[in-house]
Amino acid sequence: MKKNFWKHLMIIGAAVLGTVALTACGNGSKNNASGGSSTSVAIKDEDKGPITIWTTSNTMKLNAEKWAKGASKKVKVVIVPYADFDTKLKQQVNDPSTAPDVFIVSRDFVKDWETRSSVILDLSKSFKKDAATYKKNAFSDIYARSLNEKGDLVTVTAEYPVGMMFYNRTIAKDILGSDDPDKVTEAMSSVSKWQDVNKKLQDKYGSKTKLFGTSADTLNMLSQQRTAPYVKDKTFTVDKSISTLFDRANMLYKDKMFTSIDDAEAFQAGFNNNAFFVEFLPTWGFSSKVAPQLKDKAGAGKWGVAQPTMSYARGGSFYFITQSSKHKKSAWDYIKAQTIDTKNLYETQKSIVGYPSSKVAAKQLVDSDYEEPLLDNQKVFSMYSKQAAVQEKESKDTVTKYDGAILGFIGDLIKDYGAGNVTKDAALQKLGQQVKSAYPDLTVKYNYK
Repeated sequence: MKKNFWKHLMIIGAAVLGTVALTACGNGSKNNASGGSSTSVAIKDEDKGPITIWTTSNTMKLNAEKWAKGASKKVKVVIVPYADFDTKLKQQVNDPSTAPDVFIVSRDFVKDWETRSSVILDLSKSFKKDAATYKKNAFSDIYARSLNEKGDLVTVTAEYPVGMMFYNRTIAKDILGSDDPDKVTEAMSSVSKWQDVNKKLQDKYGSKTKLFGTSADTLNMLSQQRTAPYVKDKTFTVDKSISTLFDRANMLYKDKMFTSIDDAEAFQAGFNNNAFFVEFLPTWGFSSKVAPQLKDKAGAGKWGVAQPTMSYARGGSFYFITQSSKHKKSAWDYIKAQTIDTKNLYETQKSIVGYPSSKVAAKQLVDSDYEEPLLDNQKVFSMYSKQAAVQEKESKDTVTKYDGAILGFIGDLIKDYGAGNVTKDAALQKLGQQVKSAYPDLTVKYNYK
């Protein structure tokens, strides 16, 4: 099977399957977040063993260990590679003896897990007061993603993965005459303008400098511009929006607009050698992709962040508690600390220069006037906030439980199409066939011409 084109996009930190970290009881006093939760029913731990947490992210592991130390709790964190996570979880989650207490999934798989009412805990009933606080403070786009079809709160998240555009200031000055983020946004404000900017790049630098770092991150933004769900009324339609995505992918490949398909060495090195101009990444992308390449290197201070061509949100980590858990109270204390406690949200997101799910914590970050040295002392949280307002206004409820698989199929077919191994018509026909094979209960229609 081919490597899924989008698999790398949502991995903040992956480790070897089965890596387990067991954190012993800390001796310190409990922090604010681990204080008693207000509940609508009597929720108590039935077992004194460790809280078992499944995730794909090493960052989540470190956060859980930090919480456990301060709360005098034990956690057992199992890191599963993203490619295996959904399958492994579905194999073990129905058996109380193998199911985790908490599992953390990415945005594309949220809707699928929200439908599994026999497995997941209804947070709005079990932790009514805290659920109300989450609703009050969360951005509307985030809150909508946290509800099941009945409108019950079944999952929560700590971050608002607002899509941004990181850019090389030196190149901006050379080809646009300014490195002001608003000027960069205007220059890159449409797909047609991309071609104009690309021509300026070629005139100035020749073929050594590309418009984009990766095709994957660019296409991920483009894929989120659909106005309707991939699946509606049990029907998957290969429509014009999908056809347009393939056309735009063809432009990227034909005009050689990117350094690499994914996070290859050429992309990573490009942050320090002017190999590319911009990269579309969500807010969490700064700590996971940008900062590691710039810290103590030539590119430090020579990059900036601006509003992207189109609004998009990508990734994010959503927390669920299993109904079979014997540690529901402690599991919720852990999750509450990560996702609802304002002080912790502020401190955590400031430390990674991310953006929180809470409007209250977000405002505090903006008001801090923090300047990021790696981005030429830009007030990064103000820029995040500016785009978050656009994202809230333009947010479209198009996410379905099928998205993870469908995006994987599309990504692999785009690679084949871009390489010239298949025609667009053949690729779109195959897409329908793959979806039908994966979900026999769906009807597949074609309406892209």
